[in-house]
Amino acid sequence: AASGTVEGPLPHPALVDAAMQCMRLLDGDGDSRVGLVFTIKSVEVLAPGATAMWALIRRAEDGRGADRIDIDLATDDGTVCLRLRGIAGRRTEQTPDPARAEQTADAGEGVTTLVPVWDPVQRTESATWPKSSE
Repeated sequence: AASGTVEGPLPHPALVDAAMQCMRLLDGDGDSRVGLVFTIKSVEVLAPGATAMWALIRRAEDGRGADRIDIDLATDDGTVCLRLRGIAGRRTEQTPDPARAEQTADAGEGVTTLVPVWDPVQRTESATWPKSSE
């Protein structure tokens, strides 16, 4: 559910993304699998955003024991501009293997580099187009 109407600029998506990236800091399990945001229970826009903001990131109180996170984005004076509630994530099934990634990059396996090529073309006499009034 999303709520709130605000006069003025909303918090910049890059600031929201940066705050969400910090959710990873709450993980103390050392799990190296990639985590992705799966759901957000609610979003509340309370005030216009600023160019620099603070994020309060904490585990959510969920009666069902689900692992969820809440984020508040606030300005320097403490005004909360955006509330994200009940953020839940999912982990990828496969753990990235840094050694394999380095090997693949070195060997060039599966790597494709596309480079634009501009070939000059000689101007040719084109067909005569009818005028717009015809």
